[in-house]
Amino acid sequence: MHSDARSISRLWRGAGLVILIKILGAALTYFMFAYLSRSMLIEDYGIFSSSFAIASLSCQISLLGQSQFLLRALPRCDDHQFSAANGLVKRSYLRWLGGMVITGLAVFLCCRAWGIKFPAATVALLAAMAWADLQLHILRGRGYIFAAFSNRDIFWRLSTIGGVAYLLFSKTHVSAEVVLWWSAIGLSILTLGQTFVDRNVNIWKSLNGGEKVLDREYKLSLQYWVNAVISAGMPNVSTIVIAYVLSVKDAAIFFAALKTAQAMQFLPASMMLVAAPQLSRGLRDGDMQFVQRSIKVIAVFALSSSALILFLIAIFGKNVLSIFGSDFISGYSILIVIISGYTISALCGPTNGILSQSGNPAVMNRIFISVNLFSMACLPIAAWVAGGVGVAVIFALSVSIVHIWIRGWIKEHLGLESSILCMFRS
Repeated sequence: MHSDARSISRLWRGAGLVILIKILGAALTYFMFAYLSRSMLIEDYGIFSSSFAIASLSCQISLLGQSQFLLRALPRCDDHQFSAANGLVKRSYLRWLGGMVITGLAVFLCCRAWGIKFPAATVALLAAMAWADLQLHILRGRGYIFAAFSNRDIFWRLSTIGGVAYLLFSKTHVSAEVVLWWSAIGLSILTLGQTFVDRNVNIWKSLNGGEKVLDREYKLSLQYWVNAVISAGMPNVSTIVIAYVLSVKDAAIFFAALKTAQAMQFLPASMMLVAAPQLSRGLRDGDMQFVQRSIKVIAVFALSSSALILFLIAIFGKNVLSIFGSDFISGYSILIVIISGYTISALCGPTNGILSQSGNPAVMNRIFISVNLFSMACLPIAAWVAGGVGVAVIFALSVSIVHIWIRGWIKEHLGLESSILCMFRS
């Protein structure tokens, strides 16, 4: 019981650190995208938004599920199993590099064939984003919370803002291509420095194989890969569909509303991110009572933070969107719809984390695939019939249904209540 108390205490301390990073990161993210929108023509910003969406989706394709695999595998290495941990990192890097070559070439050729501007810059950004994501999960799995999250959430945002400010100060035209290249190079430099944080486990160590920590590495990687790609699909495909069914201006407005909604999720997301290693250890040990207690802590946090976010968006949503520019206020209805979907998913609890860390990513994949593929098929029709609001409705429904479905499966098969309803269980 004393060990449980220490684990819960670590959970709160870790959440506190991530909350601070996420608060600063959310502010910087929002300011970065808003600053970019005010530094470009809205059409240029629409092109940037579309390329950013393509890079975000493609980077998950190139990773082949290695980020999520390492997050599950690394916490299961004991404190001094450096050889095993390094073996995991090495094999995951090799798989990602193979996936990166194939994905990068495919994206470049598709962009050229479809007339999408700046294919080389888009590929550079997707490579940088994939590398940063892989390294983030390595450090998360090893317990380096600040180093894991600060790279992308804080320092990358600052470097991009600083770069664009320099271009404006020097009276250089800020185009989508310039921002894409600057973002890719800045993130790559920062991620390179991140690889030296952990002296015991990193890609630069001399590796002699390293025993496997988990059986079925390839099968698990495949399951995590499918989940990651499908999860990244809806927000990014939504932006891309709007750009090509409607216009890049409409894509820019939707992108601003989407990024605002995602920024507002930093509070519930922070606790779920920190809880993943704790859930992994509890599920590994079969200690379902500890897992349920951890979920209850998350539920309290999710309920309070989601209520606060909804209140703030309802009152100040238009003011927040106006930071991007007066043209973006028309995205308020889109913002309300997307926030509603995210709120329902947050109240369902750490559904993805429980399924992933309990070794049931295949179940999660089936749910994500069945819901999101159908939803993606509906996006062009929704855009054509109801514009950006129609796409937002499909997006919100897909997010909500996925997590309600997963919550039901967890309760039936694992005996855990992942949603805020666990607060009312003895």
